[in-house]
Amino acid sequence: MTLQPEKKKLSEFSWKRDDFVFFKKEIPQILVEDRKHTYGELISDSEIVDWLIETSKVFRLLAEGQASVYDRLYEGYLEDLEYLSCIGRIEKDQLPWFKDIINLEIEENYGEKDFPN
Repeated sequence: MTLQPEKKKLSEFSWKRDDFVFFKKEIPQILVEDRKHTYGELISDSEIVDWLIETSKVFRLLAEGQASVYDRLYEGYLEDLEYLSCIGRIEKDQLPWFKDIINLEIEENYGEKDFPN
């Protein structure tokens, strides 16, 4: 099932291979041969941690004067977190911690063990 155009705002973690094709986005390697699962279901825990680290860097840069872009990306970030929580990749009780951008002052050398349990 492919997403409808009005659903494009949904988290890309919720997209299946056909959704990436529909929206003319590069298909993540992990989905090239898989049409059944979503991107969020297949990525590893370490890839989620890497995404959180990279996201925190982007937000720190945008906080320094690009409020409109920051707000738009933050909305997408919340959608990503909600989806990852819905499929059990992030614990629901951790969502407030991850939603608080101040908590995402993450250094590159942090890993999964440094996130809330």
